[in-house]
Amino acid sequence: MHAQAPARKGKDSLQDCVVLETYLEAVGELRRNGLTATVVFLSSNTNDYSESSTKRSALHPGLIAEFAALGIQYATGHGMAKAMLGL
Repeated sequence: MHAQAPARKGKDSLQDCVVLETYLEAVGELRRNGLTATVVFLSSNTNDYSESSTKRSALHPGLIAEFAALGIQYATGHGMAKAMLGL
């Protein structure tokens, strides 16, 4: 409704928002129950989750605070996610 990332005006963004809100809620619950392990949000959908088309591996500014509050890292590919997880 507010066109905040990952939503955009003129785009049906409900599915992206549901995915993200569910992920944030699940990670929040895990953190409250003591999870300290690295958590990575992996999405190749750089149009909605990345800062810009030129900074595809950087998280959208509108999501930085939410990810930081839960200690979530952002990856745009499997290799990047594996490296963040130390695999």
